[in-house]
Amino acid sequence: MVTGPSTRFFWILSRDTTLEHETMKRLVQKAIGMGFKLEKQVYVDQKPETAPPPGGQTPAAAPGSAPTH
Repeated sequence: MVTGPSTRFFWILSRDTTLEHETMKRLVQKAIGMGFKLEKQVYVDQKPETAPPPGGQTPAAAPGSAPTH
């Protein structure tokens, strides 16, 4: 878990796309205990099909292919 200098923002980061339910529950409880408000908590979809490719780079288009914008 990463926090800023105030209780306005915190992030739960993982090297894997998912965390065990009990681990997430424990970290959320810790955040609450530290004074964070969770009314606006956002969970980010980490499904493999929506995650960026390894290295954070988007795949380059094949030569001659149309742009994907």
